Amino acid sequence: MECASGGCWRTITVAPAAGQSPQDLARAMGLAEEQTLPPTLFDPMSVYLGAKPKDGELIVYLGYQ
Repeated sequence: MECASGGCWRTITVAPAAGQSPQDLARAMGLAEEQTLPPTLFDPMSVYLGAKPKDGELIVYLGYQ
């Protein structure tokens, strides 16, 4: 986990299955576009999650701001 003045985030690198592109994996995971979830009673900060392809793998990130 990393933190800075704007919040904290976590990343994980995922390798797609043989024959699957990182973009296909992102779509299958529902992460084709970045999502921002508004604050709630139990989580008073905005949560953002998304993914981006890099070098044949998928970098998945989740953060609070």
